[in-house]
Amino acid sequence: MKKYILPLFLLSTAGISMAQQSNSGNFNSGNTNNAGTPAIRFAEIQTPTIEVNGENEFEIAPNEIVVHFTLMDRYEGKKKITIAEQEQKLKESLKKLGIPSTKLTLQDASSSLAVIKRKNKDVISTKNFEITLNNAPLVSKLFEQFDEIDIQLAYIHKLNHTQLDSFKNVARIAAVKNAKMKAKSMVEATGSKLGMPLMINESQNYTSNMNNDDYMYKNRILVVADSVESEIAESNSLSEEIEIRKITIKSTVYVRYLILEKDNGNPRVD
Repeated sequence: MKKYILPLFLLSTAGISMAQQSNSGNFNSGNTNNAGTPAIRFAEIQTPTIEVNGENEFEIAPNEIVVHFTLMDRYEGKKKITIAEQEQKLKESLKKLGIPSTKLTLQDASSSLAVIKRKNKDVISTKNFEITLNNAPLVSKLFEQFDEIDIQLAYIHKLNHTQLDSFKNVARIAAVKNAKMKAKSMVEATGSKLGMPLMINESQNYTSNMNNDDYMYKNRILVVADSVESEIAESNSLSEEIEIRKITIKSTVYVRYLILEKDNGNPRVD
């Protein structure tokens, strides 16, 4: 039998051709390329991940409670009770409660011509004040004093806390920990191991509406028309207990984690 020996340069050329095809990833097992040569196709490698949402929510008591109230000229029978007289009583009431008068801020003042008892005309002056207190019991005592000196309109305007930003950060951290706990329990249930976070995104940082005009507390609003004066006088007293709602803080985060093989800690390949 005759033996055929291929020239060396032909063997070298064939090796280069196969290497080029291998490097280009152009091989596909069981298939052929356009030239009819068998090729191998490499599978695309995917790294598994898990995506979870974490949440945290809690309430805090406000330590800044802003109260708005109005003083206005009024009549008791034929006697006019001026704003100046009411202001003097107000300062005495604040002193009784241990509240410095410096906490009292004048917002605005105005005067207008009004019909009194449907016949006489008089100039009615008004002054709007704001005062900030740090706890609910003191606010309740203040409203009791408002009732004693017959302040016409008073309400809680705003709630706040001096450390609000710190509490928001506490909620964020707790939400991330909540996400990790969820992801870890689910991944370990599959026999895998939770890896490092690939993405953390805070999708919500919520603070309850701290402007409280929606539960404005009214006692008596002076109406100069005689027909409604008696009805207004029968309205609820300011001495009723005032409930100060708490501030709700909530954070929601989205986290994507890597899933690892439990034995060697390398990323799983699916």
